[in-house]
Amino acid sequence: MEEIINFEGDEFVKFLHTFQDKPIDFKKYFYWLTSNIISKVALGKRYDFGDPKFHELLEVLSKLFGDVDDAPMIAVINLFPSASRVPPFSMAMKRFDKRQETVLKYLQQYIDEHKVKFDPDNINDFIDAFLYENQFGRKMNTSFTERQLRAYCRDLFVAGSETSSSTLAWCFAFFLNYPEYAKIIEQEVIDVIGTDKPSMAHREHMPMTCAFIQEVMRNKTLAPLSVTHLTSETTELMGFVIPKGIKVIPNLDGAHMDPNTWPNPEVFNPRRHIDENGKFMKSNKIIPFSVGARFCLGKSLAKAEIFIFFTKLVQHFKIKSAKDYLPPLDREMMSIVLSPRECEVVLEAIFYDSFYDN
Repeated sequence: MEEIINFEGDEFVKFLHTFQDKPIDFKKYFYWLTSNIISKVALGKRYDFGDPKFHELLEVLSKLFGDVDDAPMIAVINLFPSASRVPPFSMAMKRFDKRQETVLKYLQQYIDEHKVKFDPDNINDFIDAFLYENQFGRKMNTSFTERQLRAYCRDLFVAGSETSSSTLAWCFAFFLNYPEYAKIIEQEVIDVIGTDKPSMAHREHMPMTCAFIQEVMRNKTLAPLSVTHLTSETTELMGFVIPKGIKVIPNLDGAHMDPNTWPNPEVFNPRRHIDENGKFMKSNKIIPFSVGARFCLGKSLAKAEIFIFFTKLVQHFKIKSAKDYLPPLDREMMSIVLSPRECEVVLEAIFYDSFYDN
């Protein structure tokens, strides 16, 4: 995956050179960047930046949970499903369902293509792997249906694009608002990565970079209420009896903002994750991907994307605020996702590698 992430990162850097010294909204283009990773994994295909067909898909995907008018109502429906039958929530739900259908039809085209070209000896992506299991896996398993395949691909795009892109946007919003930490991170990138391609192996020698990213994930929990779970049996928790079959909504943001665990939790302080010896302290109390058997399956991919893309952009550009103002750090809830309002920046190239000419 590191090879794929670095390739997309390099293509993104090339694309960003066309915006040098011009204002650009990172938030918008990060969505494209992370979606291309998912497309490569799920569909076996990537798109050049600016491809109109892919742009149409991303527009629909971004509005599923990010439509300014509908997102708050979808968030309410997520908590209280019966609201979907009452106007204006019912109208928002209809638009949501229509957007889902558009995405599913788009994905069906690729599923049909894969079925025609399917070669059991040449598995290239998620769809191929699913089709292989359908034909050669356990015959009694009825989960491997085409309907399920469409839903899986949709979920990979929605969950894998929005969360990582918003986390990256938050990283750079804090990066610009806290120049004292940005300066240390820039120096770590120079000293540890230099002109090499970023790798997860570099993290061991970059304590501030790792602490900074972990503090962003603590301070801005992307999915504050995670996703709804269902109790499989009656259980007791802290004196409360939770019956079998009850919906449970985990409050991840509550864990990240607990003053008993994190003194002054509203304060952004990456140094709380660095020990007295200057080493990064990975915390199992920061759980943006949730915990347990149902934790986010994209955790490893997302962490690699965020670290590699973040350090690669710091490596290649001097990143400055646009229009003489800093990206806002106030919270904006877009449906179930906590998204930054904007992250408009101006880029100044630091170096231009020969591989860009290949």
